[in-house]
Amino acid sequence: MTQEIVPKEQRVLDCLRNKKYYIDFYQREYVWSKETVEILLDDIMYSFNLSYEEHKNEKPKSQLVSSKFNWYYLNVFITNEINGKKFIVDGQQRLTTLSLIAIYLYNKIENQNIKDNLQQCIYSTDLDYGEIFNIDNDKRKRAMKILLNQQDFKENYSCITEKTIIERYKNIKDYFEKEIENQIEKELKKCEFNDKDEEKKIKENIEIKFIDFFSFYFLTNLVIVELQISKDDTPMVFEVINDRGEALKPFEILKGKLIGTLPKSETEKYDGIWQNAMGFLSNMEDKFFTDFIKSKFVFKRNSELEKSINNEYHRYLFSNNPIAEKLGFQKQNLEQIQKIKDFLEKDLEYYSKLYSKIRKNDNN
Repeated sequence: MTQEIVPKEQRVLDCLRNKKYYIDFYQREYVWSKETVEILLDDIMYSFNLSYEEHKNEKPKSQLVSSKFNWYYLNVFITNEINGKKFIVDGQQRLTTLSLIAIYLYNKIENQNIKDNLQQCIYSTDLDYGEIFNIDNDKRKRAMKILLNQQDFKENYSCITEKTIIERYKNIKDYFEKEIENQIEKELKKCEFNDKDEEKKIKENIEIKFIDFFSFYFLTNLVIVELQISKDDTPMVFEVINDRGEALKPFEILKGKLIGTLPKSETEKYDGIWQNAMGFLSNMEDKFFTDFIKSKFVFKRNSELEKSINNEYHRYLFSNNPIAEKLGFQKQNLEQIQKIKDFLEKDLEYYSKLYSKIRKNDNN
């Protein structure tokens, strides 16, 4: 039996530098909260500071940091390579946050060697298209360019991802500025200076040294494990990851299971159809699917059946039962693919609009 998942341990530098990741349709918008980002930063900074206190009087060097500083484990991300393109199946929230930290350090650092390596972790340059970000997705390009060029965002947000990227970058910047202030305050207590110019110079040196050390630490001592899926089993892996808690709602898992079955060349088209339909169903997506299934297939009272549909319709449609048989989503063949396409193009497009119209009608 061949091994279908291959683990690969790597540093942030190995993970991001000169790499290109595509964000699959499975992945939601970038939605990490300020609290989640700050918890990650707190953990990283705690680990960093334990070693920094011991070595901060030495000259910042990557070899010193990689050999003498504590390492920090960033967890796992999962990828799937198809036709030469590497797609993120799970972990884009964490990788996006790492990219935002890299942008902050890139904008802040003066050491050109480190700056060049940080740049290679953020974007590459194409002859035709200019900057191409290593984590590529149309929803985030405008926001990432604005942050990279240290500009203010003056337009309306086009999506949740754009808004969250801008907000979380500000949180990251504020976090580091506060940490730098703490370092300066702590070090100034140990220093003697004769005038404001000398004080200013000492502050600048403290800040430069801290950013240099942390940048080395960020690139060399943060360890993340990539799990590479060698076969196109992403729908199954996606469900296992995301259906064990409350990370995703049932309709989001259903999307992954349906569109994940289709050829990769067609996923963008059907993802667009799905997104348009969900636009009509904001905050009532799961209610729509349960009502759709029951109105189409359940014609008399059956409490057990209705309970199964209400609780886990995203699983029920792929299990062994008469409704799943009629829909034909679970049979892995060409007929299954066509049934999924028909459902998305016909039923979902038509009934999502109708359902929205009915639910929003003032006449109960």
